[in-house]
Amino acid sequence: LAQAGVRHTYEEFDDDHSDIDYRLDRSLPFLSRALRP
Repeated sequence: LAQAGVRHTYEEFDDDHSDIDYRLDRSLPFLSRALRP
């Protein structure tokens, strides 16, 4: 992504793909800013 000039954030979490609601506190603000006109 960086080589293509795409701004991004990479994070890893020490869990699996279930019960991940706590991640929304981190991901939704990024999504909201990206979609803002």
